[in-house]
Amino acid sequence: MPAVVPWQGVAVKSDIRKLLTSGKIKLVPDLSDTSVDFRDYPEKMLAAVDAVLEGRLDDPITEVEYNGRRLKYLPVNELLDLSKMFLTTLPQNQRIQTIFCRWR
Repeated sequence: MPAVVPWQGVAVKSDIRKLLTSGKIKLVPDLSDTSVDFRDYPEKMLAAVDAVLEGRLDDPITEVEYNGRRLKYLPVNELLDLSKMFLTTLPQNQRIQTIFCRWR
């Protein structure tokens, strides 16, 4: 899941901005650390809801917990509503973020 992201070096003095340099950087996770789940909360919960809907979990009374929240046995219509809700929150969590750095 490497990602190539653009970066820019900008000099700012009061309200004057000057682009100094720019480029792209490839971000690669440390795959030797298998204990880290890089998915965020909506992605994890969407996977849990999908597993229940697809019948991939053996226990009919299902209980899954992520970040202190639990998903227990729910009717199919409630699971579908949860799935829609988590699908709508995914794009908000995957927006491009700006990181500001000060150089001295």
